[in-house]
Amino acid sequence: MATKNVILYVFGNPYVLTTIDTSNAKNIIVAYQDFPVFQEYAAEHFLEKVNAKGKLSVSID
Repeated sequence: MATKNVILYVFGNPYVLTTIDTSNAKNIIVAYQDFPVFQEYAAEHFLEKVNAKGKLSVSID
């Protein structure tokens, strides 16, 4: 049984989600690129300094 809340940040191709176990992830954030500005924004999101909402633009089974 998982005891930690996991927020998964993916910097790159969202199709990688089909190859990894995401069952313990409370939330999954896809940033599509690994540019420093994307990483900085993700850190601000993680620290609850900014809100993010959106919808994945591809289908993942």
